[in-house]
Amino acid sequence: MSDTKEVGDTATTAVAGASWSQTRAIFMLLAVAATMWILYALRGVILLVVLAIFFAYLLAPLVAPPHPPAVSSP
Repeated sequence: MSDTKEVGDTATTAVAGASWSQTRAIFMLLAVAATMWILYALRGVILLVVLAIFFAYLLAPLVAPPHPPAVSSP
């Protein structure tokens, strides 16, 4: 029973001793890791979106309506 209390006291001391800068650094590291994992998981979809935008850019001049003829005023 005393082992459990010692572990609890040690954990409480460790949490209380952590400064805000350490906590913020851990959160930033977790946020960067989560962002990288999401980008890795969506890499196929991201590639398709980039290719679709590229081809739409290439095809836009072919499907654009022609400009009306310029009317010169006398």
